[in-house]
Amino acid sequence: MKEQVLLFEINEDTIRKQVRRALLPLRIRVRVIEKGQYHMTLGELAANLPSADSDEANSIESPPLAASMMVLAGLTSSRLDSVLRALREQRVNLPYKAVLTAHNAVWTPAQLLDELMQEHARIQELQKQQ
Repeated sequence: MKEQVLLFEINEDTIRKQVRRALLPLRIRVRVIEKGQYHMTLGELAANLPSADSDEANSIESPPLAASMMVLAGLTSSRLDSVLRALREQRVNLPYKAVLTAHNAVWTPAQLLDELMQEHARIQELQKQQ
């Protein structure tokens, strides 16, 4: 799988440009995933597979995701560190980030975002208890 970053619900041109600027020196592809593709699994999206029926996919009314999200695919551990460092240097503020794994590759974007939001809430609750 090629190294790439998938962006979901990033409607601000500024953030898209920041992400692209951060990843350009690393030569990592940035893809903005459209709502009409939200019914596909993350694995299908990362593999850039066409929908089973492209006409049907274009007619699917997927609801927007509840928040912006970034999925990092095909990166080694050291490349992941480089990507995260570059994003920090460009001050890209996206709280929901995930690495594509064998476990979550079968999930839809909405399922992954739901999991990330739950994890985020659990972490915040733990921080309040400390």
